[in-house]
Amino acid sequence: MKIPARGLLVLTARSCWKWNNWQLLVQMTWWLSGISGIYGPGRERLIRLAVSEGFEVQQSPAFFTNRIHRDDAAAALRHLLLLDKPDALYIASDDQSAPRYDVVKWLAEAQGATAPAGLTDEHANRGKRVSNQRLRGSGFILTYPDYRAGYGAVLKAGVNRTDPG
Repeated sequence: MKIPARGLLVLTARSCWKWNNWQLLVQMTWWLSGISGIYGPGRERLIRLAVSEGFEVQQSPAFFTNRIHRDDAAAALRHLLLLDKPDALYIASDDQSAPRYDVVKWLAEAQGATAPAGLTDEHANRGKRVSNQRLRGSGFILTYPDYRAGYGAVLKAGVNRTDPG
């Protein structure tokens, strides 16, 4: 049975309430991890969009995105669970925030297609860049340090064209 992180927190708090053991709840080490856009096997939507007819992507100004391969996200959470004294907050993301257009263009070209049309809208959202510096500083090593390495592995393994993920 899979329990989402929020569910695990509620389950833990309820267990402490039921057994009247608030001291345990207070003594537990708590940390939070924000996980950027997850991709990988079963999460291939952007790969399919990159080669779809009529797809358009904001090119200018650049809309920055952040992502992490599914396997690296899972490994990061495992790594954090095993730390003796974790910090309170970590961001699980690869090493390179990248403009969405650049990622989609790379994906299209890697699949032998032409890049989608790039849109220009000076009033458009510009996204954000995040840093995984604290996660990396804790000793975590990414298998896929950027979108090229991660998506390259997904493309090499083959894309499920019918999966909606």
